[in-house]
Formats: sequence, structure tokens, C-alpha cells
Amino acid sequence: MRKKCLLAVLASLTLFSTAAEASTKPAEAEKVTDISEHWAESQIRQLQKQGIIQGGTDGKFHPEQAITRAELVTMFVKAKGIEPAARERVSFADVPQDHWFYPYAMTAYRMGILNGEKRGGKLYLQPEKQVTKDELITILLRVRGEAGRVNQLPWSAAMKTLYSYPDHAAVAEWGRRPLVYALNLKLTQPSEAGRLEPDKLVTRAAAAYYAHEYVFRPSLQESPQQQQEPVPFRYARTLDVKTTAYHYPNDNVKSYLGLPLRPGIVAVDPDVIALGSHLYIEGYGYAVAADIGGAVRGNHVDLYYPSRQQAVNHGVKEKVKVYVLD
Repeated sequence: MRKKCLLAVLASLTLFSTAAEASTKPAEAEKVTDISEHWAESQIRQLQKQGIIQGGTDGKFHPEQAITRAELVTMFVKAKGIEPAARERVSFADVPQDHWFYPYAMTAYRMGILNGEKRGGKLYLQPEKQVTKDELITILLRVRGEAGRVNQLPWSAAMKTLYSYPDHAAVAEWGRRPLVYALNLKLTQPSEAGRLEPDKLVTRAAAAYYAHEYVFRPSLQESPQQQQEPVPFRYARTLDVKTTAYHYPNDNVKSYLGLPLRPGIVAVDPDVIALGSHLYIEGYGYAVAADIGGAVRGNHVDLYYPSRQQAVNHGVKEKVKVYVLD
């Protein structure tokens, strides 16, 4: 079994659409009336121009409203240059397949950006839940493909850093390493009072700032290439690999990075593909390098399938193109 905050800016994220609001065109960005002279106006307008975010049907962006989980995840996925691709359909208890968020939820789930919570045998994503600072940071680092590096941060070092802040006890266990990692990289900063404020709600404006500066920013677009078929996405490099397949009947098993096993979770050789990297694998779809294995060496990727028969049907493929997105 495999073992598995610019203070105000960084402490404080875009009105993402309902199905009706999504019809707002990028060219209509200049009509948004409530962001003039706002500290995040430049980032908001740039993202609108690219069609990554839209204003509401009232012609306003509502920059100081708290952002929801569905809005944030959709914005970050779009800022990464990814269009959803349907593979296996995932059943979410609170995001039906006709919900505007569903395609992005399914893709984010496959890529390990969003994990959800299982209750009573059902998977809940809580799409309308407002996002706190620690959750924003955790999702941001996953989107950037840095989950593997976060995992390498020694627990003792993370706790030593956290203990220097008066509100360290407010940081949830799952958010400790990501928050310290982000502090080290200056992706976030404590408040003027020297507090972490992990449970502070994130605004739409702050989300747009993060999406532009740390996911979309033009300088980040210089090296990645663009793939159009079978679905548009940006990628950094490609390689040919051998693919095998695996399955575990026990749904409590987790990957090396602690993600529940599901389609999209794949094992790699970390010397070839960094853990936490996002991939697009021909014939398999979006994935995240979240696992390792004793037999996975060199240009070899082991793909998780939800049933033993699917794993058997896949067999061994000697030459499969893998796009490394990060």
C-alpha cells in the first residue's frame, strides 16, 4: 500500500458567474462600475479582458464581498489556462451535473486541487462556502503544482514558525505547512498587528489579485506552450512514458501526498516528474503526480482506475505522451 498577504491584499478574492451571469463577455469588462481606483483594479480588469472572470448582471464586480469556494476554484483553474475535460463523471452530493460549477469541480477534483469531504458515503464540495485565508493559500499552492514541495517542509520547522505568531492555534492542521510555505515565499504576510488571521474571509478583489499575480501573471505565460486538442491547456514540457494501471478496493487508502485515491491520482518517479505536478495524459486526461511506488522508475507513470477491470483493460502501454502543465 502506498504511503501515503501588500498586507491588506494578502490578508484579505472575483465575482464568478452563475449560469446566467456567465454570458457576460470579456469585452464588457470596462462597463464594470465599482472597481475604479480600487487597489486591485488593474488585476481585475486584466482577468476580465482574458475572460477569466466576469462582473455581475448588475454591472458591478462587488470587490469587497467574500468569495465562495466554487468561484475561487473556477477562477484559479481558468487562470491556469485549463479548460475542463470530461472523463469519468464524478458524483458530488451538492454539485449536480447541471450545475455551472460542475465541469470545473470535476477537473479540479481529478487534479487534486479540491478534495471535498465524505459524509455518509457521499462526497460534498460545499461550493457556496466562503473561503478563508488558510484555504485560499492551500488551494493556491495546489493550483501552482507545489503540493510536493509543501509536503517536504519539515513539520518541526513549520510548527516553529507558527509558534512565533500569537494566533498560531487558529491554524487548522491541514493548513499549517501550506501557510508557512507561503510565508517563506512571501506569497502571504501577517497583518500589521503581526497576526496570521487564517480564518479571515477572502474578498473577491483579493482573489483576483492572487489569481493574476501568482497563477496567470503574463510573465508566467512566457514559457508554457498551448495545446488545443483534445482540450485547450497550457503546458511546460512533454515526455513519452510507459503507463501501467492500479486499483485499490479500499477507498480509505491515500496517496503519498495524502490525497484520497481516485481517477487522476497517478504515481511517478519524483526524479522525472515532481510530486504535485499537474499532467495531461493522452487517453487518461488531467491528473496530479501525487503518489510514488517501488516499481515506478524513470519515464513510467502508474494510473489509478476506479475498478480493477479498468486497470486490467489498460494493461501496459509503452509510449504515451504526457504533458507536464507546471
